Amino acid sequence: MAFDFVKCEYPLEVSKHQGLTFNTKDFEGVYDMYTITEEGRLLCQRAKDVEAQVNGTSLNIIYDEPEDTNFDGVLNMYASDDNDDWVEYTAVFYDGMLAKIED
Repeated sequence: MAFDFVKCEYPLEVSKHQGLTFNTKDFEGVYDMYTITEEGRLLCQRAKDVEAQVNGTSLNIIYDEPEDTNFDGVLNMYASDDNDDWVEYTAVFYDGMLAKIED
């Protein structure tokens, strides 16, 4: 199983983490791009064409248009920051709206 990507437009507690692209294994794990909007909605752009480079470290992905997921549940996301420090956040959604996000 691979992973999916998460971008967070919603303000994070640690501002230097705002521009990170996070990974998650909470969904299908097919390189889809999820975005937590400033308004607290979770959008998904499905990966429709994925091309990996020979060495397996580079991906070229073409995405569909974003769709609202109306997600209800917990989303765990993680990344490494500019200092290679591990960063984790947990986002909780109720009825499609972000209820809280914690590191």
